Amino acid sequence: MNRGKQMEDSRAWLTEALTRLRSKSSERHCVSFSLGGRGSGELLPAWALAESSKPGEKGRTHHQVIRTDPETGLELRVDFTEYPDYPVVEWVAHLRNTSGRDTPLIEGLKSLDAVFKMEPGGFLHHMLGDSNTEGSYRPFRVKVWAETELRFAPVGGRATNGAWPYFNLEMKGGKSGVIIVIGWPAQWAAHMRWEEGLRIRAGQETTRFVLHPGEEVRTPLSVLMFWRGDRAGSQNMWRRWLLDHNLPSYARKPIQSLCVIPWDEVKQKASIDCFTRHGVKPDLWWMDAGWYKCGDGPAECAVNTDWFRVGTWEYNPRFLPNGLKPVGDYARRHGMKFIVWFEPERVWEGSWLDQNHPEWLTKLEEGQRPTFTDLAGWYVHGRLFDLGNPEAWKWMLERIDKILTEEGIDWYRQDHNIDPLWFWRVKDAPDRQGMSEMRHVEGYLALWDELLRRHPGMLIDSCASGGRRNDIETVRRSVPLLRSDYQSFKGDSAWADGNQGHTWGLSRWLPYQGQGVCLSDDHTIYCARSYFCSAMGFGVPDPREKADWKLYRRIVAEWRRAAPCYLGDFYPLTPHSVEPGAWMAWQFDRPDLGEGVVQAFRHRESPYESATFQLGGLAPRAEYLLEDSDTGKRWKAKGGVLMKGFHIEMPEPFSSRLIFYSHPSSRSKRK
Repeated sequence: MNRGKQMEDSRAWLTEALTRLRSKSSERHCVSFSLGGRGSGELLPAWALAESSKPGEKGRTHHQVIRTDPETGLELRVDFTEYPDYPVVEWVAHLRNTSGRDTPLIEGLKSLDAVFKMEPGGFLHHMLGDSNTEGSYRPFRVKVWAETELRFAPVGGRATNGAWPYFNLEMKGGKSGVIIVIGWPAQWAAHMRWEEGLRIRAGQETTRFVLHPGEEVRTPLSVLMFWRGDRAGSQNMWRRWLLDHNLPSYARKPIQSLCVIPWDEVKQKASIDCFTRHGVKPDLWWMDAGWYKCGDGPAECAVNTDWFRVGTWEYNPRFLPNGLKPVGDYARRHGMKFIVWFEPERVWEGSWLDQNHPEWLTKLEEGQRPTFTDLAGWYVHGRLFDLGNPEAWKWMLERIDKILTEEGIDWYRQDHNIDPLWFWRVKDAPDRQGMSEMRHVEGYLALWDELLRRHPGMLIDSCASGGRRNDIETVRRSVPLLRSDYQSFKGDSAWADGNQGHTWGLSRWLPYQGQGVCLSDDHTIYCARSYFCSAMGFGVPDPREKADWKLYRRIVAEWRRAAPCYLGDFYPLTPHSVEPGAWMAWQFDRPDLGEGVVQAFRHRESPYESATFQLGGLAPRAEYLLEDSDTGKRWKAKGGVLMKGFHIEMPEPFSSRLIFYSHPSSRSKRK
């Protein structure tokens, strides 16, 4: 990657954006909207101007431009961040009413409105979000012509539900491009069409509102990363930028977790003893959904059937007579951290919150509920907790904080198992469309920020029916320990190929991701390796019963050896395919450690017994030591040879290979 040219590209784009915002002539700005039926490009040149720049953390520079309408009092503030070591520009815009009366109608607020100059014939690379299927994170490549027009949006208000707000625009010839990311943990939308290049207009999907006196709103975060060289290198630069400037500090260390059912104090402690005794001790002990009162009676909850009845945030004495703390304390005494599941945004009919504070909840009536989902019944009995209501937000913050503190919880896991969009839209008046969503997003991010402030060093796991809310604002505060609910609780190998596809797709964008596998299948090794990633959950049907602990120790040892590599550079070695007749293979490389790992899978109907791959990122003249985890075979090869052709044989279908390599003397600090 040509770092100098890339930095020039990002600074040139920022300079132009700032110049346009300062301009006294009609311009197209990086942010757009209409006010009282007139476009911002027409209006802004007549507005008062103020601007500033100041240094920030890690050498960043913050630029601010403020334009204020002398007639209506509407203020536009755009806050840019420039990075010293990556060709990245990001910004968030705010609109504030500084007057004593309502603003005219504001419509079509877009946080990104820009034309990316290019010749026809380039490609837009994008991906599906999570859908709890083998198709989750499936990549796509669309050729960009003069007739191109594309639209993207998630389903139902969760940012990565079916769509993915991360794009890579590759210019014709494949030697340069720009990564474009929309940061909004709710209902974003992007419209792309040809206008002397590819014009991209993106932001919150629906905005049509007036602002009351003193009221302020924000747009989604927009991020651009400019690249030159090759697209694989651009994706690895993105991964490195996330690790260096975005992900929480704990995302630099792999985590192994274990979730054991049922939620019974005696059985939980017995399971901790069992795993410890057999040498499969995890880093994280996981208490998932169902630990609270959630049934028809004050203490009723049938495990795995009534867990969805949330809204009474008290521990269930039927299973935990002494609360959560004894289990957490016991796990910590055995060298583990303790994680507990919460779902504050969804409330079930008849719960404590529903009975005592219905004014904090939004309910859908017949005719307002979505019918296309297999969880349609949840919209009959479910309500949305209003994180945009200051009183409600304060109550939820204090309740969660109290449980975290009194029960000694190390990791906070927040799930979100209902589409909120329908609830937001029924609340909004015709001249306030989009406001409920904005306030909820502000409350969601502020809740996490305040919990992190009160609990320094606490770790947050983001979840939304799997991986349906992994926008960049969310991943800056958390990590996804469960990238999708597409997993087999019986270790069924039919799910393994789909999870290989998840790794292939998601690894281009998120260096830290988690998944879990149940170790109980005829193809245990193949299945477990299909789920390997930087955060890994393991389980067995019942740890107190007879199990193949020798096999489990081998799998955990393999994962622990491979796990640091998953935080390095990612090189797909085959096309993405979950078809039964295909191979899937990839490489993770840690240039700073001088080591890496290659994984290859021959699917159950593949007729091919061998394949040759071209490895990436190696030092051509360096000699690498390789080791096959299955056979124990060791050999040496030059990096240049491995990048030209690395041969793997698998005579049997349903086979996998895990091959480690190292070159300790090649440690580097490449960016």
